[in-house]
Amino acid sequence: MLILSCLAFRLSAQDNITFSCSYTGSGAVLTAHGFETDDLESDPSISDLVKQILKLHHVPSQKIQVQVSSEVNNASAAARGGRPYILYSSHFVKNLQSLPHGSWKLMGIFAHEVGHHLLFHTMAQSKSRPDLELEADTWAGSTLYQLGATLEQALSCFESVSMNGTSTHPPRNERKQAMEKGWYEAKAANPAPAPVPKPAPAPAPSPAKRDFTETATGASFAMKYLSGNSFSMGSEESDAYSDEKPVHTVRVGAFYMGKYEVTFAEYDRFCDATSRQKPSDQGWGRGNRPVINVSWDDAVAYCQWLSNTTGKTYRLPTEAEWEYSARGGENYKYAGSNDVNTTAWNTTNSDSKTHPVGQKQANGFGLYDMAGNVWEWCSDYYSDYNSNSQSNPIGAASGSNRVLRGGRWGSVAQNCRVLSRNNRTPADRDDGLGFRVVCLSQ
Repeated sequence: MLILSCLAFRLSAQDNITFSCSYTGSGAVLTAHGFETDDLESDPSISDLVKQILKLHHVPSQKIQVQVSSEVNNASAAARGGRPYILYSSHFVKNLQSLPHGSWKLMGIFAHEVGHHLLFHTMAQSKSRPDLELEADTWAGSTLYQLGATLEQALSCFESVSMNGTSTHPPRNERKQAMEKGWYEAKAANPAPAPVPKPAPAPAPSPAKRDFTETATGASFAMKYLSGNSFSMGSEESDAYSDEKPVHTVRVGAFYMGKYEVTFAEYDRFCDATSRQKPSDQGWGRGNRPVINVSWDDAVAYCQWLSNTTGKTYRLPTEAEWEYSARGGENYKYAGSNDVNTTAWNTTNSDSKTHPVGQKQANGFGLYDMAGNVWEWCSDYYSDYNSNSQSNPIGAASGSNRVLRGGRWGSVAQNCRVLSRNNRTPADRDDGLGFRVVCLSQ
């Protein structure tokens, strides 16, 4: 395999190499900087992974050190005094430590950063950075194969990568292709992976942390488990509306979010069970289309019935939970894409009506129609944002209107953005208002 043969040649001169790696932009680490560091040698769940990768390539483990730095906010291959380091922020390290020791995602991150050093990349060469990143991903794919990863396990390293193409990084799909290329090249060169210790299998997730399908009502629907995290809510972009400001830090806990908007098939069962009048479908059809002509009060009543029927706790999402879910761990405008027509039924492609759920592209969390189709009710009273950091906010204590998010079939692209907000009175109903549900227990 070309990459491995080149590497063997280059490693022979490693002792005479002075590493000069630096990142620019977010999480900048320059060679000349001083670092506030704590050696992580005492933590086998971190340092042993680097040693395992280095041992696979017959490189002394002391060639690359692992340290935590207050000067980075993610991960960086860098050098100090000619000595190579992989630097992680404290927050990043905590996230890594929360993963199982045998996580392929964890191995993939380390393999990529080790690859930068072993391939002698000078990260200051910003114009060639995308190529260098792809080369490191190809290297990582090869390494993961030799560690015993399947292709699916190798590609899983990119499940939560939130990265568009920039002047310094290639798009996520190109990175996945590079890792796949390295995996296949390693397989062709060595069909039987070297007998190195494989990561221990990750423990099976507990039933409370799996996606599930609700069947208790007779109309099954899917719920996605979201582990929660901190994120920057709101926007300061030039096209942002005034009520999207200021940007503020929010943390949400774990919850389940409906994979799709509540459909007529689901809502009609509620109406039958409670002798409630069924909402009009405007002649567009019922079944798997999102329910419309439902007020905030109707949506809350449905959640209460759902809770009573299933024995679980269902409710409307808070606005913070909704935005966290719509972002999908990514940085797109329209909940899964920067092309509104890829992910949303909107005024340009809807033929002025709703469409069955799940026909457009999902976002990074596997949620559909978070943009377009119907506006979705949230539990919060509508109010202005403030700049304070918040944990599991539930909105203002009082108000006259309730929050709507996501846009509808008749919305322009600007109103289908992840960050766009709307509001109506709790009694309002029309052909663009619907909702999805959150579950707190399983």
